[in-house]
Amino acid sequence: MLDGLELVALGPSFDPSRSAKSPCTGRSVLLHHRRLRSQGGALVSQINTAAVCDPCHAWIHEHPFLAHQAGLIVRQGDAEWDACGVSEA
Repeated sequence: MLDGLELVALGPSFDPSRSAKSPCTGRSVLLHHRRLRSQGGALVSQINTAAVCDPCHAWIHEHPFLAHQAGLIVRQGDAEWDACGVSEA
């Protein structure tokens, strides 16, 4: 389950229970970083993080193309790239 995100808007391509090793638990226990930390993503940022369960987090990283389409991964060139990064100030 992805707290704070409109799952309805993600469409039929987002179904972690269909492709993940375990179905969604509906219990958020991890913070997923939309702009990956390895790419300069902010560690603690409301816009850069989504609370997810472990199976959904695995699904996001196993399906980066679909996760990007769903707004769960931000890539360089995306409108939110700078907002999801570490502040230089």
